[in-house]
Amino acid sequence: LSSFELWFDIDSLSEAENVVAAEREQNILSMLHQILTPFLLRRLKTDVALEVPPKKEIVVYAPLTAKQETLYTAVVNKTIAKVLG
Repeated sequence: LSSFELWFDIDSLSEAENVVAAEREQNILSMLHQILTPFLLRRLKTDVALEVPPKKEIVVYAPLTAKQETLYTAVVNKTIAKVLG
């Protein structure tokens, strides 16, 4: 009787489905790695010159042109109108 019940045990079935889903996910991840590998540059810290100075970031503010400001205002007003209306 116990072996018969094991054949139709729902818990073990869902566990098997979890294993299949995990395998499928691993296969998809592996395929994604194969596809992306030629496009990714991965360097180790030992391969990079450590004496390179840290990069400098400079923030440059640029005002909107008149046309950009008009379009921006129109989008903002329409969005606010949707939220309020």
